[in-house]
Amino acid sequence: MDFDDTPEEAEFRAKARAWLEAEKPDDLLQELVAAEASSEPAKRTVGLIRASKAWQQRKFAGGWACLSWPKDFGGRGATPIERVIWDQEESRYAALSTIFQIGHGMCGRR
Repeated sequence: MDFDDTPEEAEFRAKARAWLEAEKPDDLLQELVAAEASSEPAKRTVGLIRASKAWQQRKFAGGWACLSWPKDFGGRGATPIERVIWDQEESRYAALSTIFQIGHGMCGRR
């Protein structure tokens, strides 16, 4: 079985990687770590939500939020393999996206 990217998939991966490199949310990851260090559950929750929402807003502004949603509904109209590629590339920032996965999947995936 061949797991190499097709030329189109490689192009998509390169675009995703370039955007992530330009917009990497290291500041938001630091905010998330600081929130998780709190001994107060409410502060942890608020910090997680704040950092995750900020990352989601950045992704939306760049056209990378809700990839598989139709373009008419704010998505990218991405194929299933493009979604996998994005998830692979974004994986180092997964803690910032986890909070929205169920909602995005249940509300907007085809």
